[in-house]
Amino acid sequence: MLIVGGKKINSAAKVACVLKNYYDNTYAARAYSQWHVEQDSRLTASDLFVSCAISGRPNPFDDAYLELFVRGKAKRIEQALRRIPMGLSLADAPLRGPLGDDLEKLFDATVGNGIRMPIATKMLHKKRPRLIPILDALVVKHYWKKEYRGFYPVTHRRKRANATLGLLDLIQADLRGHGDMLCAGASRFVRTSNCGAAVARALTPARVLDIMVWAGQANPRLFLAGV
Repeated sequence: MLIVGGKKINSAAKVACVLKNYYDNTYAARAYSQWHVEQDSRLTASDLFVSCAISGRPNPFDDAYLELFVRGKAKRIEQALRRIPMGLSLADAPLRGPLGDDLEKLFDATVGNGIRMPIATKMLHKKRPRLIPILDALVVKHYWKKEYRGFYPVTHRRKRANATLGLLDLIQADLRGHGDMLCAGASRFVRTSNCGAAVARALTPARVLDIMVWAGQANPRLFLAGV
């Protein structure tokens, strides 16, 4: 059973309710979903801009742009992205082995200096929307509970990219356990709302789960109303 913000999310109707509350009350998130980004291995300033626009940090674009396009980090990220298959779903992905190694290299190439994990994954999610969830600080907080940290302890000796792979393991388990419900809830939301085709396309299982978790951490009274 999926529990977020102290509420049980155990039906497609509840998933659809949270999605409606989320999109009705977060204009930036709707804009992010509607912004078209090519699912290729090339980074542009536009890809970065839409990620920074909903980051919640004051004006992160300048520092991130400097890292990506002035200091040349974009080339390393593009090389790493080319090794990650397009269309691959996190629920089905073998996170141990070559793909896990490639994901570690991708996160290691992306995060650091002017680019923090939330901005990095907002950018990478657009490139691989079924595989890479948005690891906002609130999502990390939900999964990095005491009972989980023993499996993937975050210490100064553990690479950030390796710890991120541990988070993906936990998110993958939820996708495998609740994927059908999340997909049914997204379909119900699309049918009963005026969300538009772009938002409908953006609602991959990884993104829907991310929204559920974020909503329960950010403001359960607002986003879980009616659940």
